[in-house]
This record gives sequence, C-alpha cells and structure tokens, in this order.
Amino acid sequence: MWTQRTLNRQLQTFRAESAKIPEGSVVFLGSSTIAKMPMAKLFGDAPFVNRGIGAENTLALLDRLDVSLPAARPAGV
Repeated sequence: MWTQRTLNRQLQTFRAESAKIPEGSVVFLGSSTIAKMPMAKLFGDAPFVNRGIGAENTLALLDRLDVSLPAARPAGV
C-alpha cells in the first residue's frame, strides 16, 4: 500500500542515486506498471533507470520530475 512515507523514501533514493547514473541511460517513468517491470530481463546490460512509483498519477509524476531525472543527460525518457 502506498503511503507518504514510502513515497518520501523512494524520492530520497532517487536523489541519492542521481549523480551515480551514467550519461546516456534511458529513464523509465510511470506508475506500478513501470515500477514492477523486469528491466534487467528486458534490457540486459543496457543502461536504464527505473523511476516507477506505484499508484501514482500524472500530476504527481510531474511534481517529482526534477528528482526523478538523473544529473547526467539521459538518452531518453
């Protein structure tokens, strides 16, 4: 179940990881469909970042966009 505490924890993790994400990674944004997607199985060694948060709507995603995107320029979002 989604809670504000869970959301805050995920956003903290996103902030902490931001500088470590290599330039050229593909960033996936969305709700539970993205959060639960087996990225490693689908994309193997390709550089990707999963920024899905379950039970999220579009307005909430737009509010967190600055936290969700890496510091380095992504190849795609």
